[in-house]
Amino acid sequence: MEKETVQVERSNLHHSQVVEVPLEKRAQNEIQDDSKTAQPPPQLVADSLRQVAWTNGEVDAPHGKLKQDLPILHWAFGVGCDFSGFFVEMLGMLRALQDRLPRFWADFGDCSPKMFGLLAQQEVLNVQTNHQRRPVGTAPKRVVKVQHHPVGSGCGWNAPRRPTEYRIMRTMSEQAFVPDGDLRCCKKVEEVWVPTQWHAALYRDSGCPVVHVVAETVNTDFLDPSKVPKLPKKKFTFLSTFRWTARKGWDVLLEAYWAAFARDDDVVLKLRTYQAGWERTPGGPKGAAARLARDRFAKDLSDLAEVHWVGHLSDTDESREAMRNLYGSSDVFVLPTRGEGWGLPIMEAMSMSLPAIVTNFSGPTAFVDARNGFPLQYKLQNRQAEPDRVHLRKLMRHVFEHPSEVSQKGAIARQDILHHWSAEKLGDEILSRLQQISESWH
Repeated sequence: MEKETVQVERSNLHHSQVVEVPLEKRAQNEIQDDSKTAQPPPQLVADSLRQVAWTNGEVDAPHGKLKQDLPILHWAFGVGCDFSGFFVEMLGMLRALQDRLPRFWADFGDCSPKMFGLLAQQEVLNVQTNHQRRPVGTAPKRVVKVQHHPVGSGCGWNAPRRPTEYRIMRTMSEQAFVPDGDLRCCKKVEEVWVPTQWHAALYRDSGCPVVHVVAETVNTDFLDPSKVPKLPKKKFTFLSTFRWTARKGWDVLLEAYWAAFARDDDVVLKLRTYQAGWERTPGGPKGAAARLARDRFAKDLSDLAEVHWVGHLSDTDESREAMRNLYGSSDVFVLPTRGEGWGLPIMEAMSMSLPAIVTNFSGPTAFVDARNGFPLQYKLQNRQAEPDRVHLRKLMRHVFEHPSEVSQKGAIARQDILHHWSAEKLGDEILSRLQQISESWH
């Protein structure tokens, strides 16, 4: 008997192809070990497109039976394949929705073989499976389109709304301010998705009519401290990872660190940072740090508490496994940011049982508190946070002198991420909202 098939269009930025997919076909090469960094993958095969095969009735899935009357979810991430914040957020969304939505189309840029080699194996599979698929043939009549909207960018919703489309703007401000252009844009969509209650209050108070909170997540199975070999540490280790820009508060971090510790203290600050091409400065990050050392302390870097620069300072080419090992070899994560949309590196560190010293402002307020970390005081200046340098110096000194408290809060941090910010919980919340949209569709 001939097997029933469905046509599925597989596309990327350069070409598209329609393939026949058996409805009952399942992937033959499931990834069993997510603890290793992936090698560049083979060509994407039709089997990995099984989740977009439209069927009638219900579909068996790992998390239960999914109703097929939900609209298709088309998520336009609008990013390339790199380690930008939006792309790493997308990796979490793919994990949250994998095998949960048979009608899911993710839209993002192509990944190079080099980039695939930097991702974890399960991330590679998720990207392959979901990359810019659009079903054809018996496609559903309704589409919920979520489009990422970087703050201050042009509005992508100027075309008239189609009756078969429900439009959602995904956005997040890093400041206590929503630009006028964003406010006009949010009134052209049915609703706005923001990651935290802090953002929800900001956007509602600014005039966006319908706002819902849809959080972010990290891969807690991969970011598991038990998967990193325990090596003896000679020094108490602070870790900070960020793009070298004023918003991340690198000046506050270095000034507080050098004020808190001397060269002979048993401590090191590891910096995994990079500078974007359009933000290059003379001497790069090391040159900027050297100038700060001379201006604020009248010393050379070699005379101040140790700073260890991790990786290349001109790119983000650290593999996921290398970053996991970096988290695992550290004691405390620290980021005196002036504002975050969410703060994925903070959450990744917490998943690895590192408590975080982080500014008590914007995105991180959703998941960092005095139970699981060390919120940093600030003053609001020009609608963004100005971290308290004195408070940061005291906090860094405090955690250095109280390692048992660090361990206790680190354990709580991981449990909080597991219980409150898991991919499964995020997937449940998105499915619930899609069900509400489906039931209210006019």
